Amino acid sequence: MLKTALIVDDSRLARLTLKRLLAKYDIEVAEAESVVDGENWIARHTLPDIVFMDIMMPDIDGYEGLARLRADPDTHDLPVIMYSGDISEEARQRARDAGATGYLPKPADASRLDHLLSALRDRVRVAPAPQPVHQPAPAPQPVVVSQLHRSPGVFF
Repeated sequence: MLKTALIVDDSRLARLTLKRLLAKYDIEVAEAESVVDGENWIARHTLPDIVFMDIMMPDIDGYEGLARLRADPDTHDLPVIMYSGDISEEARQRARDAGATGYLPKPADASRLDHLLSALRDRVRVAPAPQPVHQPAPAPQPVVVSQLHRSPGVFF
């Protein structure tokens, strides 16, 4: 279950908009104005359940911020949703290729956020439980590609 989020965005208005939407899900939100601020926040606190990362920021952009999170063993598997006004397929593909968990176009709206959070909750809910070391792992099951995987902005 998602309980905490970190929003990394240089726009105060964008952070406020997303924070208000996330409040409807009882998600506690922390904010950072830059990649470095976000990294500092993560270093001082318990990891959030999810990060929303703006792409276009001064100094270090969101793609580089994502790369830095993916390079760190402590944050490698942290769900990161790229959050941007660039709605082009190229931006979505670049985020996907960089290891983003999903993509949320700006301005955020309730229906897109609901779809994305539902998909993420479903993904976490159906994740297989870790197997005890002394038992062999079950044979892999075929993956069924659903309509969700083809939905713009959501990719898992």
